[in-house]
Amino acid sequence: MPDSAMTTIAGYKVYQIAPGVGIIPRATGTAQYTVASKPSTPETMTATIGLPETKGMTSTGHNITSPVRQYNYHWCVPIRDDMTVTTDDTRVIGSAPRTASMSGDWVIVANGTQTSREVTLPAAYGGTPSGDGRGVLRSIIFPTNITLRVSNLTCTVVTTKQINFGNVERNTTVNSELASRTYPLVVSCSQDTDRINANINVQFGPLSGLYGGNRYRLALAEGNGYITGEIDNGVTSSGACNLNTGIPFDNTQIKVGNILATDTSKTFSNQVTWRLCSGGANLPTGPVTASAEMLVTFN
Repeated sequence: MPDSAMTTIAGYKVYQIAPGVGIIPRATGTAQYTVASKPSTPETMTATIGLPETKGMTSTGHNITSPVRQYNYHWCVPIRDDMTVTTDDTRVIGSAPRTASMSGDWVIVANGTQTSREVTLPAAYGGTPSGDGRGVLRSIIFPTNITLRVSNLTCTVVTTKQINFGNVERNTTVNSELASRTYPLVVSCSQDTDRINANINVQFGPLSGLYGGNRYRLALAEGNGYITGEIDNGVTSSGACNLNTGIPFDNTQIKVGNILATDTSKTFSNQVTWRLCSGGANLPTGPVTASAEMLVTFN
C-alpha cells in the first residue's frame, strides 16, 4: 500500500474503510527466488507483514524494513532495503523458479469515533513481482463482497491478569495438577444507539505457545509443563490437567452470552480456574512462566 493510501488510526498505519475504522494484516511469509547477481543460487526470505511490523530477512543476510524507500510502500518487503538503484543484486530473474507463501489474518483497528454503518470491503491481493517485467504472481488474500457491520457495541473484561501459583511441590507424574487458582471473569457490554443482537465471546491466544500442540494446554516458557483453564456456568468443559478440554488457547471464540437489540447494557459474571500441570520427568524446578492474551469479541 502506498503511504498516500494509508491513515493513522489509534496509532496504527492502516487502510481506512470507514471514518475511525481501518484494517491491517498480521501475517508471516516466506519466498524463494533467484537474484541476477547470483543466478545459480536461489535466495530465501522470511518476513512479517503488517503487525507487529513489516520486515524481512534474507538467507544472504539482508535486513529489510518498511516502508520501502524508493516508493514509500507499506506492507511490502523487497529483496533489498534500498531499491533506489537497480543492480543485478536488486533484480529478481523472472524466468527462474519463484515461490511465495503467506498466512495470517486481518486486524480491524478503531479509535472510538466510528458510527454505525455497513461497509463493503474491497478485494485485496498478495503478490510478488519480478524486476525484469516477466509477470506478477498474486493471490487474493481478502475475499470479495465482504460487508462489515460497524456498531457502537462496546465490551470490557475484568479479571486477574497476573496469576501466581506460589510455591508448589514438584510432581513428575505426567498430567498431574500442581496447583490451581480461581478468579472472577466479568465481561460488561453496552450500546447506546443503533443497538444490535450479538453473541459475546472471549478468545485466548497462546503467547508462550501450545504444549505438545494441544490447543487446551498453554505451554510454560521453560518447557515440560503447562497451564489449563476453565470457565464455569457451562461456558467451557472441565480444564482438569489430564483432560483435553477446557479453555482452548488457539483464539477459538468462547461464547459467554448474548446481548439483544433491546438491551442497552449487559454483564456476564463467571469464574475462571487456572491449573498448573506437570509435563512429567523433565518438569523444571524454580520459577516458571506462561502467558496468553485475552480478547472480547462479538458477532
